[in-house]
Amino acid sequence: MSRVIKRPDYNLYTEEEVHAELCYAECLLLTAVLTFVEDQSLVNFVRGSLRIRTCYHSYKECMHILETRRWGNELRKKHFESGVRMGVGTFNLMLSQLPSRVLKLLEFIGFSGNRQLGLKELDAGFAMKESLRSPLCALILVTFHTLVTYIFGCGDGDIDASEIIVNDMLVRYPEAALFIFLSGRIKQLRGQIDDAISTYQLH
Repeated sequence: MSRVIKRPDYNLYTEEEVHAELCYAECLLLTAVLTFVEDQSLVNFVRGSLRIRTCYHSYKECMHILETRRWGNELRKKHFESGVRMGVGTFNLMLSQLPSRVLKLLEFIGFSGNRQLGLKELDAGFAMKESLRSPLCALILVTFHTLVTYIFGCGDGDIDASEIIVNDMLVRYPEAALFIFLSGRIKQLRGQIDDAISTYQLH
C-alpha cells in the first residue's frame, strides 16, 4: 500500500536492482503470453487479463524509472531503455492482435492495444544498436511482419522494413539461425522460392 501512496526513490536503488525490476516485468509479460496461448477458455482469458494488468503496471513503473532516475552509466541506461521499449511495444502488439471477446474484457478493465505504438516502440528499441535488447526488438518486429500478420490475417506486414532489419542483423550476427530463417521467409513472401530454399538449407 505504501508503494501506491508514495513511489520509492529509484536513485537510491543500485543499477542491478532497477534492472531486476525490468527483468520482473519481462517475466510477467512472458507469463501473460503463455496464459493466452495454453488455453482458450473464458476462465483462462480472465486469468490472463489479470496478469496483463500486473504486467502493464510493472512496465509503467519501469518507464517511471527510466524518466526519473539519474543514470551514472549511459550504456546501462540504453540497456534499460531498450528493455522498456521492447516490453511496451510487445505489450501493445500482443493486445492489438487478441480476439474481440478478449479485447472487450480488457477494455472493461481499462486496457487496449495500439498496434502503431507497439511498432514505434520496437523500432526505437531496435535503433539502439549497442543495447542488449536491440536484437530482440528486431526479432519481434520481423516475426510480426513476416509471420504473425499472415497467421492471424491482420493485413500485410512491412516486408521492405523487415528485409532491412534482417540484413542489418546478419551483418552483425552472420550465424544467427533465427535471422537466417527470417531471411528465407522474406524471400518466400517475395516469391523467390529457389533463393528461399537455399537460405533455409544454410542451417
